[in-house]
Amino acid sequence: DDSYWQSLGGQRAGPDALDAYLDRYPDGQWADVAHDRLTRLDEGRKVRNERDTRKDDDAFWRQTGADGSRQGLRAYLRRYPDGRYASAARDQLLQIRGGNTSQGPDLDAAAAEEDALGLIRPLRQAVEDRLAGLGIDPGQVDGKFDGSTRAAIRSYQADSGLPVTGFLSEPVVVRLLADSVRNLLRR
Repeated sequence: DDSYWQSLGGQRAGPDALDAYLDRYPDGQWADVAHDRLTRLDEGRKVRNERDTRKDDDAFWRQTGADGSRQGLRAYLRRYPDGRYASAARDQLLQIRGGNTSQGPDLDAAAAEEDALGLIRPLRQAVEDRLAGLGIDPGQVDGKFDGSTRAAIRSYQADSGLPVTGFLSEPVVVRLLADSVRNLLRR
């Protein structure tokens, strides 16, 4: 049992070797270690897959939907119907189509509310940085609220159960700061 474990690489054995060990010695002296290592490897693989999927989603959004074109938004929704930016894409398509605005937020009022906050460039950069710290890609952290930043704000608002406008309001800023602090405390 022990020599077979060592021949497979022991603690550094890969998934195939660990499976081979467990097939041969399901109740062996290293079985618990092999099971634990396989569990950790699976968890790491899941995290990497989720991270890769999120990166792919973000990249495709920047490539297609962030420009706000009907074609780009539709392409995004075809590929990621439940993606991070799906809600924002649907909202934008509704606006483009001239949908029933009484059901959606008043974007002019939302823009005016953001302007009233009087956010200077360093504060705008801090907002972008906070979004990035929460795993929502705002594009370049430069204090300029471009299409990527607006999409990130919409995504954050949708994830947080706030009205989805793509513009900042005092409650959005307060919530964003609180979520950032909560995220830091979890680390």
